[in-house]
Amino acid sequence: MITIDGKTFRNLEEQVLWNQEQINLIKTAEITLADFGIKVIDTFANVAALYAKYPEDEFTGDFGDACAVGTEAPYTYYVWTRTTIEGNKGYW
Repeated sequence: MITIDGKTFRNLEEQVLWNQEQINLIKTAEITLADFGIKVIDTFANVAALYAKYPEDEFTGDFGDACAVGTEAPYTYYVWTRTTIEGNKGYW
């Protein structure tokens, strides 16, 4: 791992291990989705209900908004995002 101008760079093995640690922290509730800038705005029993309420071509929320889908834990999370290409519209 090296740090250049405050940004950390890892090789593939280091990145995989770091990701595993972060996932374990989420599982043990030591960190939350909010620590990643993700805010859960709604919960749905199924993905069809999510798309019915928040269709991709009409949703006006913020990138990082998320919806939990499922009837019990563990839920599947859909996060409103976009590619890094400037001007791309968002998607779930």
